[in-house]
Amino acid sequence: MILLTNARNGSGNGLRSKEAQRLSRHQRRQTYPPRKPRLTTQRASPINGTILPYRALPIPLCTRAAESQERALSDIYGQLAVSEKSLSQQRKNSQDRREDLKLVNSLLGVSCPPEEELVAGRSVRKQGTCEDFVSSNEFRQWRGIDSSQIFWAHAPPGSGKSTLCSLVIDRLLDEGHICAYYFFKHEDQQKKTLSRMLRYLAHQVAARVPAACRALADLARAGVRVQNADTFTIWKRLYLSILSDVEGPEIFWVIDGIDESESSRQLIDLVVATSGFKITLRAVQRAGKKTRVVDMSLPVNENDIRAVVAEEIDYLPCDETFKIETVAEITKRAHSNFLWASLVFKRVANCRRQEQVKKVLLTTPDGMDKLYSRMLDVIAGLDMPEDVVLASIFLSWAMYAKTPLTVEELSEPYITELNSIMDLKHTVNEVCGQFVTVNTHNRVTLVHHSAHEYLRRHTHHPFSLEPQKSHEEMFGKCLIALCDKDLRSKIHTLKVPQFLRYAATSWAFHLEGCSIQSDRVLNGLVRFLNGPFPLSWIQYLSMTGHLSELTGVSRRLTAFAKRQKADANKPPMLHRLSDLSPIETWATDLMKIPPKFGRNLTEDPDLIYRCIPALSPSSSVISQKYASNPATTLSISGISNDDWDDCLARVSVSSGKAVRLASSAMHLAVATDIPRGTITLWDTSMFLECKVFNIRQRIISMVFNDSGSLLACCGISQTKVWNVKDGTLALTTNNPYQERAIEFRFDDSDCLFMVTDIRRVYKLPMGTETSLPCSWVQLSPFTMVETGVPEGVWLGTPTSVAFNSDCSQLAVVYKAFNSGV
Repeated sequence: MILLTNARNGSGNGLRSKEAQRLSRHQRRQTYPPRKPRLTTQRASPINGTILPYRALPIPLCTRAAESQERALSDIYGQLAVSEKSLSQQRKNSQDRREDLKLVNSLLGVSCPPEEELVAGRSVRKQGTCEDFVSSNEFRQWRGIDSSQIFWAHAPPGSGKSTLCSLVIDRLLDEGHICAYYFFKHEDQQKKTLSRMLRYLAHQVAARVPAACRALADLARAGVRVQNADTFTIWKRLYLSILSDVEGPEIFWVIDGIDESESSRQLIDLVVATSGFKITLRAVQRAGKKTRVVDMSLPVNENDIRAVVAEEIDYLPCDETFKIETVAEITKRAHSNFLWASLVFKRVANCRRQEQVKKVLLTTPDGMDKLYSRMLDVIAGLDMPEDVVLASIFLSWAMYAKTPLTVEELSEPYITELNSIMDLKHTVNEVCGQFVTVNTHNRVTLVHHSAHEYLRRHTHHPFSLEPQKSHEEMFGKCLIALCDKDLRSKIHTLKVPQFLRYAATSWAFHLEGCSIQSDRVLNGLVRFLNGPFPLSWIQYLSMTGHLSELTGVSRRLTAFAKRQKADANKPPMLHRLSDLSPIETWATDLMKIPPKFGRNLTEDPDLIYRCIPALSPSSSVISQKYASNPATTLSISGISNDDWDDCLARVSVSSGKAVRLASSAMHLAVATDIPRGTITLWDTSMFLECKVFNIRQRIISMVFNDSGSLLACCGISQTKVWNVKDGTLALTTNNPYQERAIEFRFDDSDCLFMVTDIRRVYKLPMGTETSLPCSWVQLSPFTMVETGVPEGVWLGTPTSVAFNSDCSQLAVVYKAFNSGV
């Protein structure tokens, strides 16, 4: 291959002999005859399909240079091939990463970081503020330490800690660090839970650490879902079993508002427990004494308050001297409390005269409690009855709503009271004395979580903010939305009211907070359950992916009925047992519907009308009320059970009998004797057959690991482990010679442990602890030696053996002899 450059730039001279180059132009004309027109051809270059011209030159003049250029061109093509292969591999890795992250999203029920609170912190943070903290020696030294360590930054309420956290997060992210963050919010019942925090932190770690993403994706492929799991389950399955063993870069956790969480003590214990993780983890929050802690009280922030107040006061129509005096007065009296300063300059910003500004500053007391008292006096001084009603509505929903509502959502149940208001946001601020605010996401919330406690303690306001009465009012509004006779048609036409989302998922929450002595609550509940409304409600939950709410509603209905029956303040004849019986029956039905029909309802929510009533037992309330409904298109006769039973499904093997069983959260494994060594795997959501394995020998024991991603089977002579996700064989090894397993299980790190009939304990590493081929390794031969056995007593094989959850302890029982651990 010969590539010649364009002769116009003179580069073609390099292909001629040295002797020819020394000749003058005149000499060359005499030496060589006039050139004939050269043959010019074109060939396609592999470089982007470019057409490259080449010309035929005298071979003796260009052979050596051509060979050199050919080698260079070959090297270029080789580098391009390597680059193309590298780019192809990068694209494949990127695609795999995106698929893994989708699986992680389904595992955790999380699709993005909690950016709402981070954006809120950014919106109120002014340029140049909070710099004293990030430039402090304590913070800089803490960031420079390589080991896991906790930084506890603390200050009184209203000092701007959430805003400071937003700066720390942005600074860490801008510098390229891996930073996972979470903001607890007292006013939002969901954002207070530790389980939600753990899910969001795990999602952010997976998004930045490929090894963690792959490990969590494998867990999702095994069918595990933790979006509705409790704190302990998530901590054990995700953090102790997976994330604790992932090796990766340094990770920062920033956690704000631990005093607003459901359990600050448990949160501290969880963060302290991360000190043993392989990943270097550093957290900004409060902690206990079991790990190294950097304790720092936030520095005085007068300069920050002065900068914020000066920017807000700058719009006042007055001279600069008065502005400077006003800023100095607010800054001095704030005592490093941003909340106090913000509430005051909002009042000052509404003034039109200097005398008004001076009056506001003169009448505003120092300290949050005194300021809250002054704000409460504003509510108590409302003259118009309509304003009192508005204040009651906004304060009740801001204090006791399960999740904050938007202005549009709250306007629907109170259309009469709010329809004629011209500026709702301004009205909220005025009638509620600044206790309630509309945040950047248009949601109605309290100005600070400390206001909730203050309003609960002080009752001198013109209306009741007592929890039970507020929950009763909100429960009633939710039922009004659900008892809409046209709700089914609205759902079909997708004209769903905005308030319906909250009503459908939160009415049982408010029922739990109502007084059991209220006839209004019981009457409303009976009306809802006795009408056609539950089917529309279940249909909506199925459409929106909230069918799991039925389980929580069932528990709350059962608890409500029990409290009603146990009410000692009512005579037995007034307990309304005839109304409580349907409530208990509905509680049973709502508990059974998700596992029985959940998959079907998710695919076709209309089945709740057409098929589910006919498929339910005849004694169930859903069958009795709706099986004869004209919308039901299915009729079934000969159902053997009149009532719900504990059986969710039945499976059968092709032949033989079941000899061993093992189950995980998402799979059921059954081993049969014919064909010998056959294991059939069923999915527990639909109980459909998934895979079939075969060990080809008698099966002694069978077990899943904690995550359900591995299935281990111990036969007479071999142990095999399969990946449940794809059915591939992960490991095969021979068992100890002429020994039979009597206990067989995984530990937390997916290593297998086995106890044999001759009282030996073995461990099988699963490839992560050693680079050698996996095989059974005997632990200490003294593990099961009994020292207190009387002389002449033969122990023999234990009658029962059991490991604890992490296989660190072993309980043994012998016939006619005391058990030991």
